[in-house]
Amino acid sequence: MTQTKYTITPSGIETSVWEGVIPNNNDIPKSKKVFKTNIWNECGKYYDSECEKFANGKMVLTLVHKQNDSRDKQH
Repeated sequence: MTQTKYTITPSGIETSVWEGVIPNNNDIPKSKKVFKTNIWNECGKYYDSECEKFANGKMVLTLVHKQNDSRDKQH
C-alpha cells in the first residue's frame, strides 16, 4: 500500500488515502465491494475507515480522523 493523499483541514479533519493491489487473487471481488468501519485505532487516535476493493485487483483505503474525537486516548 502506498499513501497517495494526506490532508488536514483548518477544522482539524485528517484524511489519509492509501492505494494498493489486493495480494491474494481469491480476495478479488467480481464487482466493487465497499467496507466501512469506525474502529480503526492507531497511535491513540480513532479513524472512520472505508475500504474499496475493485474487480481489477485495486484496493483503496480511506481513513478520516476528526479533531477532538471522544474515542481518542486522553493524555
